[in-house]
Amino acid sequence: MKQDGEKLTGTYSGMLGEAPVTGTIHGDIAEWSFDVKSDQVSGKVTYRGTVTGNKIKGTVSLGDLGTGTFEGMKK
Repeated sequence: MKQDGEKLTGTYSGMLGEAPVTGTIHGDIAEWSFDVKSDQVSGKVTYRGTVTGNKIKGTVSLGDLGTGTFEGMKK
């Protein structure tokens, strides 16, 4: 993903296919999402996390698939 001020953009590419990603970052809270459309599943995937230094940790809503947690690091 790329950050430009408070705007986040990028492309998701993974198990659910490929989709454009959009989101925002306000202070230490980042939120982004993308739409999934495939034969097996469709809906919106939304991430929300807290940034601490170069790390982020939070929750993900996977539409009909449920919810989970995630952790990541800035490159």
